[in-house]
Amino acid sequence: MEAKNPKRAINLKLAAAFIAGIVVAGFLPFYEYSNLVEKNGASYPVRTHRITGRAEIFGGEWNVANKGWVAELIENTQPSSTVESTADKTLPPEEISKLAGEFVLTNTGFIEAEIYNGTNHAIRSVVIGLSVINDGDNAPTTRRYKLTPSYPYDQADPLQATSFKVNAGIRVAEKQKIKGKIESATFR
Repeated sequence: MEAKNPKRAINLKLAAAFIAGIVVAGFLPFYEYSNLVEKNGASYPVRTHRITGRAEIFGGEWNVANKGWVAELIENTQPSSTVESTADKTLPPEEISKLAGEFVLTNTGFIEAEIYNGTNHAIRSVVIGLSVINDGDNAPTTRRYKLTPSYPYDQADPLQATSFKVNAGIRVAEKQKIKGKIESATFR
């Protein structure tokens, strides 16, 4: 009777794990897809690499010179007056009062907030002024932070409450208090 080779079993397991890793990585969504829409109704697919931020527009044909996904069409083109931007817009100041929420600074240094969106816009981010108040101090330290909706959400829908979160990188001492105020917001 022949004994099993333990090195061969380990090598087979490593090879299987490597192949599984390649298969899983192949299915990860490295790109975010959106559309560039002109006023005349023409629509062009755009993809943005989630890690590098490089944006590419689909040129219309696959495997043809200067067609397919082309970055130069975006990088070397001046904005056209006929193209409607899909970029985030700043919420008007009179609408800021329709956003409401409480801010908590966790013991791990994150700012978490449950923000109610009373506007008619899908909110993509909020900027808050967070003040750290020392006991008996009349001059609090204030920093600005940009909060985005917590995963899996990418926006706060109108007339709903959504969780927002950001790593503030600070911790509050026992005798300190925090106070936050929404200063601005963006929507799409």
